[in-house]
Amino acid sequence: MAQDYTYINARLRALEASMPDAAWFQRIARAPVDSVLVSVKEFYRGFDPVDSLYRFEDGIESEKTVFLELLSSLLNDDRVESFFRAGFDFDNLTHGVKAAALGADAAYNPFGLVSHEVIEKGASGGSAIDLPDHLKNCLEKLLEASEEGGAQAVESRGEAEKFAYLVETAPGKAARMYVTFRIDLANIRTFIRLKRIDLRKDAIDTLWISGGSIDIQTLRTLFREPEDELYTYLTTTEYRGLITAGLGLTTTVWMVDVLIDREMLERLGDSRYRFFDIGPVIYHFQLRERNERLLRLLLVGKLNMLPEELLLEKTEAMTA
Repeated sequence: MAQDYTYINARLRALEASMPDAAWFQRIARAPVDSVLVSVKEFYRGFDPVDSLYRFEDGIESEKTVFLELLSSLLNDDRVESFFRAGFDFDNLTHGVKAAALGADAAYNPFGLVSHEVIEKGASGGSAIDLPDHLKNCLEKLLEASEEGGAQAVESRGEAEKFAYLVETAPGKAARMYVTFRIDLANIRTFIRLKRIDLRKDAIDTLWISGGSIDIQTLRTLFREPEDELYTYLTTTEYRGLITAGLGLTTTVWMVDVLIDREMLERLGDSRYRFFDIGPVIYHFQLRERNERLLRLLLVGKLNMLPEELLLEKTEAMTA
């Protein structure tokens, strides 16, 4: 049955009206650490049972779980639900394989569609019979990567498999375009970070994600050149807005992340006002992801007693 988005988009638009705005996040940046938790509970009901700021991840996890369960309850198309939640299953499987290889306990997120028990069995070398086919295939490749290259190879292979699945199963043109944006922006972020650290050449070649509008061979060719060649190239692509926004050689790593996140929201911005397709759902999902990252940044900053000026600078940049 085809998904009717009319009611869902109206519901999400109403939720957006009650979400915290830039001024609220700035208030959190200025708030004394002993009053932050009370302020957070004003907008984030998932924090209600949280009695210590040190347990803020419990509140963030609860808030996200409630939203995803609401979204699932509004959707009647399994493909659409999978589009928003299956990626978390890939993340869990990747994490489980890495943990098993290290002999460590795995800490799974609760956001996917496959139970932790089923993921754990497969990841730890037990039975994979209950895993859906796409995760069985992923597991085989993760185990190969673990033998060949260790934890970093597993992480890279997991990301590649996740995005390949999302491209293949995306429910419509708008959803596929969104995944393409995510892949391109992830590769741009990776390119810049790799240029600024020392990493073996053979390891670098495994880190690009295929499926974007910028093909992997172009990235490999550019990577052999100075970093500024990337920025020159981007001016000829649909991502030239990143350069206009200030992305360049002197951009700090944290600001690179901010500009990339901002680019994604700006690309999705026009779709938030449509009524009859998946666009507003994707925008709302991405907005929540941005807000989650900002809230985590502020709470970690408060716990580590970072200067108010620094927190305000980052808040203003992320909400610009």
